[in-house]
Amino acid sequence: MKILSCITDIEEIRYLKKAGADEVNIDAYEEIFESLKVLVNCGIDSMIVSNIGFASFLNKVFPSLNIHLSSINPVFNSEAFSFLRSRIRFSRLILPNQLSAKEAQGLVRTCKSKKVEAKIFFQIFGLSIYNAL
Repeated sequence: MKILSCITDIEEIRYLKKAGADEVNIDAYEEIFESLKVLVNCGIDSMIVSNIGFASFLNKVFPSLNIHLSSINPVFNSEAFSFLRSRIRFSRLILPNQLSAKEAQGLVRTCKSKKVEAKIFFQIFGLSIYNAL
């Protein structure tokens, strides 16, 4: 079985092998990593990330890089926030636009209590607007 995988730890290859993988292709991941090194060396200080595994990898490899969790992540309540926060370090949460105002308010409170910035995209009459909370 061939597997294309974005691994975050070399130990994951052992588990993939146990699952039946006879080939693990991580070439694309290595190209991304090389590009990231160039960007970090150029001075970027933060990155919006949608993949939790990749965010974890960035925490380990580029500890000074600020992670901003994308609105794609299913952070709809404080429990989801706490779950992710216990696994990865991030400085900003971009809230999903599916949240009601009351739900967003609860998450903003949680973010503030944990010293994490909160942002949200919202729409008015079909126009996307980016607003800081």
